[in-house]
Amino acid sequence: MEDITRSLDERRESERLGLDGEMSLRYGEVSVEGELLDISSGGALGRFSIKTGIPPILEKVTAEFTVGIKMIRDIEGIVIRLQAIEADTDSEFVKVAIKFRNLTSEKSSQIRAVSSSLQT
Repeated sequence: MEDITRSLDERRESERLGLDGEMSLRYGEVSVEGELLDISSGGALGRFSIKTGIPPILEKVTAEFTVGIKMIRDIEGIVIRLQAIEADTDSEFVKVAIKFRNLTSEKSSQIRAVSSSLQT
């Protein structure tokens, strides 16, 4: 198992930063609010309630992140993973991973600035 974990870590292109913040996703006419679990220059992971709806896998989304007083808006991405948090049919929450697409240098700088401020 350790070899698998190490292999996944080596594949990661961008360091993920665990943090406490808010994350919202818009897709179609739907907008859902969740908890931001971690973020990197390549993507983000959030926790969402299935009761409010979640985007399907491979759905194009527009994300917004709030960490403290810092906000990053209008980040385009695609849902690449949906994961149950608990292996229980009564579980309310799932993790939603998105991969960023068409990230401008300005948006990339905003993400790095949030990451840097949290690491110090």
